[in-house]
Amino acid sequence: MDLNNFFTFVSEDNYRYLGFDAGDDPDFVIDCSIKIYILPENLSEEEEEEILYHPKDAKQIGSIEGELVLGAEIMRYDKDYYTQCDDAGAMLEFVVSALMESNGPLIQNEYCNFFYVEEVNIKKKYHDKLFDTIIEKLPEIMLTHYHVSPDIIAVNPEPLPYDDTLEEIERNLAHEIHSEVKKQMREEKAPDEPVYLLSEDQFCIQMGVRRPGESYPESAIDKKEWQIWQRNGFKEWKNTRVLYKIL
Repeated sequence: MDLNNFFTFVSEDNYRYLGFDAGDDPDFVIDCSIKIYILPENLSEEEEEEILYHPKDAKQIGSIEGELVLGAEIMRYDKDYYTQCDDAGAMLEFVVSALMESNGPLIQNEYCNFFYVEEVNIKKKYHDKLFDTIIEKLPEIMLTHYHVSPDIIAVNPEPLPYDDTLEEIERNLAHEIHSEVKKQMREEKAPDEPVYLLSEDQFCIQMGVRRPGESYPESAIDKKEWQIWQRNGFKEWKNTRVLYKIL
């Protein structure tokens, strides 16, 4: 397999108004979408160069989706790492929270540049040949397209189907208690009615953030998917179901 037949490409609509308020925060978390193409055969040098910059005539065989956290810039602007990730989205918050738990790698490597892999899609025909190469070269790919090389890469593989009845009961209970707490705050409850307090887990459910220790059961681990990442040097942090690799 000639890797020179494959290339990555990023199309970005990136602008900034000159009147941008200097007091507003720039984006510290970048949504990344990197397309993977294969070149057509028998191209001239001119045709190949044209396609590399404008790949409309190339065949897309996959993509890499994820979020790049600019830890060094977060530190430079004196912002909170977790808050920036939480504001960027629920899945990134979940992964970052897991990797901060129990003095995790995102605590030990404070303000590192971090890439959360949401998805690596490669057409079946090319998957076995290309996946490991893509993961190996991901730091270089990120550096090429975003001018930053991550210090840590992480992924949170989807679980197999499992019974989450207990989680649903916990969510419903948290919503009910939260409703009672709001009534208390509005002084809508009689003095002799019970006083309700949200537990830490219930507070997290209501806030839409990861609960301490939250993960899916071991029985729901997709071993086939995990093996693909583990052979590329990724390991699980504690029992969080988040796999990570320090570069």
